Amino acid sequence: MGIIIFISGIFFYLWHQHKNTFSYYGEIWADRAGYYVYLPFVFNYHVKSDTFIEQDISNKTGLGFTIQDNKVYTKYPYTVALMQLPFYLCAEGLYAIAPKGIAGFSIYHHKMVALAGLVYFWIAMLFLYSFLRHYYTDKVVMFTLLTIFLGTNVFYYAVREGGMSHIYSFCLFSVYLFLLKKTGFLSKITRLESIILGFIVGGIILTRYTNGIFIALTYLLLDINHLSQIKNRINTLFALRKEYILYCILSVIIIFMPQLMYWKYACGTFICYSYQKEGFNWLKPQLLKFLFCPNNGLFLFTPLMFLILAGTINMIYVKKRDGYVLGITWLIITYIYSCWWTFNFGCSFGSRNYVEYYALFAL
Repeated sequence: MGIIIFISGIFFYLWHQHKNTFSYYGEIWADRAGYYVYLPFVFNYHVKSDTFIEQDISNKTGLGFTIQDNKVYTKYPYTVALMQLPFYLCAEGLYAIAPKGIAGFSIYHHKMVALAGLVYFWIAMLFLYSFLRHYYTDKVVMFTLLTIFLGTNVFYYAVREGGMSHIYSFCLFSVYLFLLKKTGFLSKITRLESIILGFIVGGIILTRYTNGIFIALTYLLLDINHLSQIKNRINTLFALRKEYILYCILSVIIIFMPQLMYWKYACGTFICYSYQKEGFNWLKPQLLKFLFCPNNGLFLFTPLMFLILAGTINMIYVKKRDGYVLGITWLIITYIYSCWWTFNFGCSFGSRNYVEYYALFAL
């Protein structure tokens, strides 16, 4: 673990030496600005768009958010901003001591956004280590984590694009898997764990709705030796104490409430599809392009995926537990992502939508 922290820290330092905030190389730019904007919008500008318009902040940050009808509009959910909050407050403290640049978008805020991604990556590694230790020896787990870090685009989104959502989802996925094992797939869950689980589940789904597939498949299929055991998992869920179910549901609602309030402000309704004209072409998947295109093709940018698939197929062939959950998850998410209106997912390094799923594929 120390090796991973050391290597990631070195590359993080080398990558973030620049001081040019309002450019592609800044940490609050384009999509990253869209995820982050909730914090300065609420705390620095008190839900008013005047300063955003006067200083043209939207254009300066790469149009990750826009001004529509004198309202700050972002299509991205607020969960990343929520997880960045402690780092934002640190930046605010530094800005209060030596104010430089635009409030909420200073060099301090840029660096703290980048640091947040790195720290959540470290947290993810710790929880993923604890999860994998249920299955393999310490040496195997450490080699696996190092391979995932250096052999996939997890590396890039941990040390270079810390403002994107993927490393935060990677962290949430890792914590969720850890909780599943710790609670015996909810059979031994406590009151506190049910509250935490609700926040984690809510965060995972709100960050990307398709991530609900991960929650369902891992709960129903992970560590299943026979399909008949799925019924036992479902029975366990319904056999939970009502107060624990209530705590979990309330936690999910608490996570969703600020987002619903923002949608009411920005769109006029509590439920809003913020991506507007962007969507899925379910009957026209671009599988070959998605997997092999030089423009962010999955296999070309992450050849390690060949080994992951080979390991998955071997697990299924020798009837080793968890082969099916890996295979089914890979097939479903690959089909879904190949149906997105732009198969390369815009400006990214490889198939960035797989970053969070390496928490599961590490098996």
